[in-house]
Order: sequence, then structure tokens, then C-alpha cells
Amino acid sequence: MQDANDGRQQQFLESLAAGWAPHRHVRGPVVVAVSGGGDSVALLRGLHQLLAADFPQSAETGRRGEQALGVPGSQRLVVAHARHDLREGHPGDPAASDAAFVRQLAETLSLPYEEAFLKVCQAAEGGEGLEAAARRLRYGFLQETAEAYGARLVVTAHSADDQVETVLHRLLRGTGLAGLAGIAPVRSLVEGIVVVRPMLTLTAQAARDYLRALKQPWQEDATNADTRYARNLIRQELLPRMSAGPYPAVREAMLRLADQAADAHATSTAACLALLEAYGTEEPSGTVLLKTGPLATFPSQLLADMVATLWRQQGWPQRDMTSRHYAAVAAILANSAGNPARLDLPGGLRADTVANGQVRLGPTGLRPHLAPQPHL
Repeated sequence: MQDANDGRQQQFLESLAAGWAPHRHVRGPVVVAVSGGGDSVALLRGLHQLLAADFPQSAETGRRGEQALGVPGSQRLVVAHARHDLREGHPGDPAASDAAFVRQLAETLSLPYEEAFLKVCQAAEGGEGLEAAARRLRYGFLQETAEAYGARLVVTAHSADDQVETVLHRLLRGTGLAGLAGIAPVRSLVEGIVVVRPMLTLTAQAARDYLRALKQPWQEDATNADTRYARNLIRQELLPRMSAGPYPAVREAMLRLADQAADAHATSTAACLALLEAYGTEEPSGTVLLKTGPLATFPSQLLADMVATLWRQQGWPQRDMTSRHYAAVAAILANSAGNPARLDLPGGLRADTVANGQVRLGPTGLRPHLAPQPHL
């Protein structure tokens, strides 16, 4: 039995180490998001083991930061736990129980602990969904914690199971190529701070096998069984029924789709950036001029993707932008005849045709109304 336990630990740590490898030389504190569930507890324990094991090798060559001070790498970890009000009224106060569990775990590992209570129900009153509001507030708390500790890395425990559920969820909602790429292994949180997900190749089962081998308990969130939430419905009912029925390889298929979509999206993004570089000019006001003549020769879908890429590049509001909006802007760009048009867009932005076969995109107040707004 001991050999089996050792094998589970080794397999988990090797996979986690592979996911962590691109970031292992980043110095400074590392904020780890820990809910108390099996995935996040496995992430914390695994990183604690990996960084402790890495310290003797790195200390010989390290010349600054923690290693120069002789602080073991594992002590760089900062445990961050976000409570929220979605479980208020549930028997036994599970939110308080989870917080107490994570706080004790951080204390046992001699790690700093930060906690926040997030008022998700109040934040979602403006029409934002509960899950979206919870996610926004959670990442806001993680950002604040990273800034307080001077951390450049925030680590979350998203697993292969989360990837499968995310891709299927987005597919059912009618997402585009970027959405089908699923959860990115790395993404920017704010300038100077990135979110990394080193467990994306690991299953939830592998995480729990690792914890059992360590004899490390974890918390189970009873609300995960509430199928009123879309993600829970997918996790608890849709995927098990598909796996047990006509689609036994549904999880593997979703993971392949995510990889293929990520590759295709990267290729498309590179093409879009090249088009923006060749045919776009940013004005001092922050608006952007695009030449319609050359762009009109490209496929409409590529133009729509280019517009979406421009929105992300400029940091313009994307929350209410839909594929129809991007396609409508693309239609103006594809207007090789240069017929005047104006399109008001969400977030106080506008697309306007201007002189010399160009379209100006950016904040409102660009040009007088030239033509009826296209119907979306």
C-alpha cells in the first residue's frame, strides 16, 4: 500500500511540476487561491512540496531575493481564501467551516493567510449573473493580495475536469473559437501580475488520490450538487450520462477540441494583429483609423476576428459586445465603395466612415451622423 501511495504522489507531483516549470524561476511571493476543496488543497500541498524540494538546487546559484536570504522556496507561498454569501443559510455554516479549515492548513504549513468575504449577491444585482459576479470579485481579491505582497504570480487549481466543463458549457451557449479554447494555462490579471494554472492536465481524481496518499483531508462544497447552476448541471448530470452512454470519450474529445481551438485561435490572432499593424493607425485621442480598401478584400469572418482583437488590444469594454456587433463593424470595413455609415456600439464606442476610405473606431463624438445605424 505504501508503494501505491508513493506512486500516486510521484505521478501527481511530476504532472504538477511540468505545469509549474515555465514559472519556477520567477522570484518573489506566490499567491495560491485555496477554497478548501480537493483541487486547491492538492495544489497547495503539491506546490509546497515542489518548492521545498527545489530550494536546495536553486540556493546554490540564487543570488537575490528569498534564496539570498536563505528562505526556503516553499515559504514563498501565500494562501488566499475567498468566502462569499452564496452559501448563507445552509446548515452548519459551510463558508465559515471552509475558512477555518484553510486557515488551519496555512498555519500547519507555516504560510501567511489572507481571507476576504465577498458580497456576491449584492454585486450581481445590476443584472450580472451570480457565477460571473463571484468570479469577478474573487479575482479582484486575488489581485489585491498579490499587490499587497508584491507577488507576480497568482496560482489557481483549475483542472482537466474544469477544462472539459468549461468547453462544453461554452459550446452549449454558442461560443466562438476563442471560447472553445477553454481555460488558458496563463493569463494576465493586471500589468505585472499573471494567473497561472499548472493543474490543467491533471484530473480531480488524480488530485484526490494524491491527498489520500498524504492522508490530507479536504472540504466538500455541498452547493456543487445544486444543479440550478449551469456548471453543476454539466458536472453532475450531463457529462456522467454522456460518458456512461453513447459518448464514453466525451472528456477526451472536449480536451482535444480545446487544444485545437487554442492553436487555431493563436493563428487567427497572429493574422489579425498583422492586419492591424498593416492597415491600422492609432490617433492621439485613442481612436483607431482602419483602411477599408485593402481590408475589403479579406474574408468577413477574419475581419470580425480582427475587430474583436482590436477591442482586446485597446482595452475597450467587451462585456456587452456580441458576435453581431463585431460582424456589423466588419461589414462597414468590407464596404469597398466607401458608402458613409455610422454604428453606435456598447461601452460608448462608435464606428464611423471618414474621408479617404477609412473607418474610425473609438469613443463617441467622432463624426456627425452620416447614415442610418445598421440594425443589430
